[in-house]
Amino acid sequence: MKVRIVLVSITLGVLIAFCLSGAASAYTETGSVIPIVNVDPSGSLAISGDIDENNVMDFGHMTPGATTTKTLTLDVSANANWQITVTKSQDLTYANTGAAIPSDRFTFTSGAGTPEPPGTPTYSSNTQFGTGTPVVMGGSATESCQVNVVYKLEIPDAQPVGYYSAGSHTYTLIVGQ
Repeated sequence: MKVRIVLVSITLGVLIAFCLSGAASAYTETGSVIPIVNVDPSGSLAISGDIDENNVMDFGHMTPGATTTKTLTLDVSANANWQITVTKSQDLTYANTGAAIPSDRFTFTSGAGTPEPPGTPTYSSNTQFGTGTPVVMGGSATESCQVNVVYKLEIPDAQPVGYYSAGSHTYTLIVGQ
């Protein structure tokens, strides 16, 4: 009986050691993955400056022959090269009579704010508002860049009296082109 107890003890010990070694019924298989991502062009554009809470830029009362300026600040962030264009829905027009202030009398000049944008962007100077008019070309990726847009309005000497509106000017930030 002692021999039997010793044999059972040895057998159990070998069996426990075999199971603990991991060789008993171990099966492993591996697989792998390759994570990839395509980061799309992205950016943001915020407009502030000489505008009210409704985004109206009011030049107030002006007399013939007068010139005045107003400034917008465009705050840009972009993860790739970028540009800004501006479109207009109409010229400065007096709705009751159809009279308009000539386009060459309502212009803008753009330039770097602070901090200056990286790279060598090109800004517009004394440019008439039009369809897709470039404001900034060739901007580089940036976390924050300010572009100042100075509107200049010159009232012609013989401009008819009236309340003129230009509809809307829409600034478009294009990232990744």
